[in-house]
Amino acid sequence: MNSSARGPSTSPVSQAVVEARALHRHSSRVSRTLSILRFFLSAHGSADLPIAALLIPISLSGAFALLLSSEVTPFAFALCTLSLSAALVAIPLLGELGYLLRADPSSEWIEAQPATARELRAARALHLLITLSVLTILPLLPVALFAPDAMSLLERAYLLLGGLSLSATLAAILLLIQALLGGRAESIFVMLQTVIVAGVVLGMILGLGQVSAVADIASFDFESSLALYPPAWFASAIGETPTLWLAPGIGVLALALLLSLPRPFVQSKPRRKNIMERLLAPARALASRFWLTPDERGPFDLVYDAVPREREIILRSYPMLGIPLAFLLAASFGEAGAEREGLMALLLFTPGIYLPILLSQIPASSSHDARWILDGAPITEGAWKNGAIKALGIRFVLPLYVLLAVLAWQAIGLGFTLRMAIPGALLTQLILRRVYPICVPDAPLSIAPDALRSDLNWGGSLMGYAFALTIAAVLANQYLSAIGAAGLILCLVLMEWSGGRALRRSLG
Repeated sequence: MNSSARGPSTSPVSQAVVEARALHRHSSRVSRTLSILRFFLSAHGSADLPIAALLIPISLSGAFALLLSSEVTPFAFALCTLSLSAALVAIPLLGELGYLLRADPSSEWIEAQPATARELRAARALHLLITLSVLTILPLLPVALFAPDAMSLLERAYLLLGGLSLSATLAAILLLIQALLGGRAESIFVMLQTVIVAGVVLGMILGLGQVSAVADIASFDFESSLALYPPAWFASAIGETPTLWLAPGIGVLALALLLSLPRPFVQSKPRRKNIMERLLAPARALASRFWLTPDERGPFDLVYDAVPREREIILRSYPMLGIPLAFLLAASFGEAGAEREGLMALLLFTPGIYLPILLSQIPASSSHDARWILDGAPITEGAWKNGAIKALGIRFVLPLYVLLAVLAWQAIGLGFTLRMAIPGALLTQLILRRVYPICVPDAPLSIAPDALRSDLNWGGSLMGYAFALTIAAVLANQYLSAIGAAGLILCLVLMEWSGGRALRRSLG
């Protein structure tokens, strides 16, 4: 149990003590619920919903609305924008905001306060709804502003209400899954988030070309196949024959579910090897024998074994696999030939662009109080950074490229895959080495997940890497022969070896 559960050692808990004492002076159930709600808001603070992070969904929703507003009917506009809104809410709700759907570590201490279980559930549900309102309404405001001229003010208001009802329903479904499956829901959430990320990226690549399929639909119809698509239920209040009760009715049911279901506890993973660890065992043994120095093996083993067991890291980083999968699906829709090879080359050369998403989570750990083990180890900073970089290369970059190589082999052929995948993997490892010092501000597994902050000061350099990798993919696809690929592989191996030595010299 962390410090927030032990007592008034931190400011959120000190605030909770004041709130708990205030509960004795309140006879109203509403007052007690609001007192607990104030504790939840003060404990998590406003940093969980940074405005800078919301600028991306706000900008994306606004741009999408501008492109659609003159091309579709009001109902089709609501259908498409609410689909995007659901995806943009689901990604953080499955990942970094997943704590809203679970019992927090201080729940036993909170439940000991003079409040009923119903009041505690109500406070948690209100905390969740406040967060969902910010996540949903802010991105939908430009959507309502840029809506088609045929939409009235009342329909624009229904658009916001439908989006909020859709988000609440999504949260209720995720809470129900956790309540039924317990700790086994984690892998399902990772798969769901990966599919959603892939769907958002694929929608941006191909979605506008498919809008014509629904562009002329004037209103919701229970007898059409569209009635099986949940976002259509929440857009049903907009159109020529509106159904005003459907979205609010589902929203009320979702709210009742959020109020009635208790938050499940996160169950720790069993300490046994999974199939991925077994498959990577030979690569790990080879790295220990030929790639690592003796003082790098401790940090290597720590990061290799511990990072994949950190729930927050997995939920925040693994779903980014949806990005290359989306490009793969986009390539499969294209005709075989130069267009497909170009997209596949881009897929194989550019995973380094989203490495910072993984790296920024490496310092997070639920057992961060044990960082003294690393702090007290008799090794230099250069040794533990090198060990961590190499562990991430074997544990994350290698399996990603094995997956991509298999998919490229099936889509194009073995010759193209060998010529592009091996240089792409080595290039990604070099990018990992270059951006690690920028994106990882502290030692691995040394910061509480809720205290982790990314100031995004690496955004400028990341844009430079994105441009350079895109150019490299185009040039490699056009001019890289088998002999040239062998020479490039040798150069990249030497650059990785010299990069490790340079890091040790600079940091000791």
